Amino acid sequence: MIGALAAGFLIGLSAAVLSGAAAMLVMETSAHTGFGVATAAGAGIATGDAVWATIAVAAGAALNRLLAPWAELLHWLAIAVLLLIGVLAVRQLLHPGADSAPTRTWHGGSPIRAYAEFLAFTLMNTMTVIYFLSLIVAAAPPYRAVEAAAIVVGAFAASLSWQLALAAAGARLGRTFSDRARRRILLVDCVLVAVFIGYVALGLYRA
Repeated sequence: MIGALAAGFLIGLSAAVLSGAAAMLVMETSAHTGFGVATAAGAGIATGDAVWATIAVAAGAALNRLLAPWAELLHWLAIAVLLLIGVLAVRQLLHPGADSAPTRTWHGGSPIRAYAEFLAFTLMNTMTVIYFLSLIVAAAPPYRAVEAAAIVVGAFAASLSWQLALAAAGARLGRTFSDRARRRILLVDCVLVAVFIGYVALGLYRA
């Protein structure tokens, strides 16, 4: 139970920082629109990550027997995909202006609208989708209901914590939000993606 919760927390934290574009949007939304709206936006992202985590653990259980003959091959294929994601994260760190955020600053004023739009953004974000599909392929052991729930709860809690930290940082920085702040966030992104790649490569999810 505790192991599943910890795994979910790492999965959720990795997913939360995976999209540098979303991180920048939350911080800039807080800096320009306010902490309340940014918090709602962050909750939308965390909800999206929780939805994908739910799909991942459900698919992992369903595909466990089907994928068993190719488990080792798919495991390393997924690691290769995660490595590619890591390379893209490093590229974004070195060239922060090359991110693919739909807008540099979100200008909506309603927390409900912010929640809905950031939820939709997370559910359809290409990098997030690839990340969780890789997770399904790389780590497809059958989870008991309690373990699956713990993973989803851990993923949501980690993602929401990260988004709230971003919103608080954006509110503190205000309009002084700079490229240096962006680079710091992207550096954390790279580190956590590397940690998760190691987590999957070592098969710690099987413990």
